Amino acid sequence: MSRHHLIATGCDAAHFELAEDLVASIRAACGASYSIGFVRFCNTPLPNTIASQADLVVSCSDAYSQFNGVNGFYSAFGPIKPRIPTLFPGYNIYTWIDADCWIQNDSALNKMEGASENFDICIHPEYDIHYFKTSTPTDRTISIYQWAMPKNIDANIIRKPMFNTGVVSARRDSKIWNMWETALLELRMRYDRGEASFFSDQIPLHYLIHTENISVFPLRATDNWQTYACAPRLRIDSRKLCVPTFPHEEISIIHLAGPVKDSYFDLAGQQTRLRYRDFTKTMQRISS
Repeated sequence: MSRHHLIATGCDAAHFELAEDLVASIRAACGASYSIGFVRFCNTPLPNTIASQADLVVSCSDAYSQFNGVNGFYSAFGPIKPRIPTLFPGYNIYTWIDADCWIQNDSALNKMEGASENFDICIHPEYDIHYFKTSTPTDRTISIYQWAMPKNIDANIIRKPMFNTGVVSARRDSKIWNMWETALLELRMRYDRGEASFFSDQIPLHYLIHTENISVFPLRATDNWQTYACAPRLRIDSRKLCVPTFPHEEISIIHLAGPVKDSYFDLAGQQTRLRYRDFTKTMQRISS
């Protein structure tokens, strides 16, 4: 088990199937090149398909019952993501990947590993030529800003493309971890006072990046492909999902954010979801 670079993910029982896919895709694409840490949000035992593949497992279920009925994400309420260097100590580089992602290759991971040496954070701004049909930022993003943050925030900050925290990477001593955790704890205090009504990892981090001296290595869309914004294309020769336009670069990380988890897409005449298990089965049918 490498002690250099850890990939962390986590979820509750409702999303174990997605997490199974992510972990399986990491092992299929990278073997044992990266350690995998899993954060269990709830008290439900992990299925063996996750437990047997993860190198380290921790539970952060202490506040899960309090989260029932709260708007937003438990990862922010926890807070979980900014604490991964303390939850899994001893690594040089930490990368968080949401459970509704899966990977095709290690290109993005290699890129983040190198860039983390010189930048405080590696993260994808949800902006790409292929996303031209999607408003940036979305109406939902603007609404969440209004629900989660103080009302006097500069409107110019809110209008900047959202940084997607589904894939985030930084070295262990980056200042972003403590700053991000503090921002999420402040959000929880504001919620307790009735001043905030939505828990988001992305919004407080987006605000920090635009108001503090934080250096950002912007990941390309291929490093965290937003399928809600643009459907990928299948390259028949490689059996890989790629960007729709020439030169059809292979996508490294597929992100099934929102309702696209259960949407069906046409791939070489086959109707399939883009979940890793469904995609893999579809490619097997095409090959046969």
